[in-house]
Amino acid sequence: MNKAVNPLFVGLGDYHLQAVSPCRDSGNPDPSYNDPAHPCRPSLAKPPALAGLRNDMGAYGGAGADDWYDMKLLVTPEALDFGEIPVEEESTMNITVANLGIYTGFDLEICSVISSEPEFEIDLMDTLVEAEDEEYVDVTFEAADTGWVSGTITVWTADGSRVLPVQARGVIPVAVAGAGLPPIPFRLEPNAPNPFNPYTSLRFSLPEPAEVLLRVHDVAGRAVATLARGAYDAGEFQAVWNGRSDGGRGVPPGIYFAHLTAGEKKAVRKMLLVK
Repeated sequence: MNKAVNPLFVGLGDYHLQAVSPCRDSGNPDPSYNDPAHPCRPSLAKPPALAGLRNDMGAYGGAGADDWYDMKLLVTPEALDFGEIPVEEESTMNITVANLGIYTGFDLEICSVISSEPEFEIDLMDTLVEAEDEEYVDVTFEAADTGWVSGTITVWTADGSRVLPVQARGVIPVAVAGAGLPPIPFRLEPNAPNPFNPYTSLRFSLPEPAEVLLRVHDVAGRAVATLARGAYDAGEFQAVWNGRSDGGRGVPPGIYFAHLTAGEKKAVRKMLLVK
């Protein structure tokens, strides 16, 4: 299909289409040629394609979006750990959402940021991230009671989503700590989330100081990743596994086991890594 009209490119040497171009939604009507759907609004095309899902005529229309997509999402850090927060106090941490794309014609849209647990409150100031720029998401935890709270923060954008494990522990203020508290047990908590991809958190507690080794093993018993090693005081601790080996390579989906050794004490937890 051809059109004898001005395609209205953005400029000389820039063959992206303008928003008013007559070439938008003018390509092959066969759905197999459709533009990729916008992750935030599935009835619209994923930028830099324009308008609806029917492919645009030109260099930036059709199903091969990953080859020409102009926004590159980077979310940091990979996990949030607030540590210990005294009851009735709060703490705020930041998530950085960066657009590593270099084409200034398309901003990266942050569709939503969702917390799985109400204790972690989200504050998103700006939903558009310009090329080679970044925006910040504030996550605030207020300790209403003692104990661990863990969950996930999901950042949804026009370039897909990222899931960050998040956790915090409410503790008794120092002024009253130690009054009639039960002893800390030796324990390896179930990992959370489980199943997971690719991040999961493991919490463990020690009743006394000990040499600690926390490793991930595959079903054949081979050590895959070391999450904690060394001398630890008595207390409660946390480790995050990113689904990678000690060499930095991603491991295949399947069943894995977290093995905790603290002195003469041992504990094991079964974990499921999914695609």
